Amino acid sequence: MAAYPGNIGAASNKIPNRLRFSKPTPKPWESPPPGWRGSKPEWAIYWALEKLGRKEGVDFFWQSPFAGGRLNRGGAIIDFVLPDLNLGIRVQGIYWHYERMNTQALDQIQLVAIEGSGMIVVDIDEDDALKNPLVFTRYAMQGIDKSRRIRR
Repeated sequence: MAAYPGNIGAASNKIPNRLRFSKPTPKPWESPPPGWRGSKPEWAIYWALEKLGRKEGVDFFWQSPFAGGRLNRGGAIIDFVLPDLNLGIRVQGIYWHYERMNTQALDQIQLVAIEGSGMIVVDIDEDDALKNPLVFTRYAMQGIDKSRRIRR
């Protein structure tokens, strides 16, 4: 049998490279560096802040305690603080911050306390952080909150 285009034979059994499926290249914010202590969504925002020219310890602080942090009643850990913008960014996991009622109440209490100190608070949802961290970090730096958080 002659090998014609479209025949399933030995001659046409090879698939051209341009038609082969390959693993997608991971985006740089999807792979935290070894030793990273936070979540993947937090890494994505950290990565975005650095891409936007910010330096940790100078232009932003990661895992910054507010009013004593988790150890004091009314305290909180703010994922990112940008002092020059008087801004706190909280990265919100869907399960931990939206599906658990007691966590939602605690988040609201912490929000009121942080905003009461004069700081602007913007939440970034984990799915947005992983989808396009640069866009959502830019929104946050402008004080625009695109999260699912219930507005007061």
